[in-house]
Amino acid sequence: MRRRWLTLALLAVAAAAPHGAQNHTEWDEVLREARGQTVFWHAWAGSSRVNDFIQWVGREVRQQFGVTVEHVKLADTADAVSRVIAEKSAGRDTGGAVDLLWLNGENFAAMKTQGLLFGPWAESIPNWRYLDVDTLPAVTSDFTVPTEGFEVAFSLAKMVFYYDSSRITMPPRTMPELLLWTRQHPGRFTYPQPPNFLGSTFLKQVLYELTLDPNVVISPV
Repeated sequence: MRRRWLTLALLAVAAAAPHGAQNHTEWDEVLREARGQTVFWHAWAGSSRVNDFIQWVGREVRQQFGVTVEHVKLADTADAVSRVIAEKSAGRDTGGAVDLLWLNGENFAAMKTQGLLFGPWAESIPNWRYLDVDTLPAVTSDFTVPTEGFEVAFSLAKMVFYYDSSRITMPPRTMPELLLWTRQHPGRFTYPQPPNFLGSTFLKQVLYELTLDPNVVISPV
């Protein structure tokens, strides 16, 4: 139903944050400086698959580059954002607690506006060339806010629609079709209740599509 980028940002108060590399020689220097250091990756911990992925990344990074990745598990990303704001307000510009942060578009926009992000750096890393920036605008724009090298996508997720093929032969394939189907079959469609992350994301997609369709009139059910 919907693709969603998982994005990372480096914080302006991160400890010993090396500048981005423009060529292989400079990137090799970044790797030399990074060896032996620890990166505190603050990330939402509500998904076992994402947690396992971060653990795998940590093992690979330690084995290949000698860098330790500590997953600081968050129940709410806003907790890490608040900590960065507090450190910045206290005049702490180096040695902050948050090095790397998995954040959404709303938090990215707020932190970028307040000058709390390190960068630009994303377009300088070697793997940037593997991102399809021409056909996937979400790589360079987060919730309409230009990333400008302050954020990089590290994964792509999708919302998946499940249905029972023994009961439904022609499932709805658009939001207007889903709206019509739910009206015709009350109580037969469900989704996680907000503030669950997936439930909130689903409702945002519904509103985005239906409000752009002049033929759809939304009324209380």
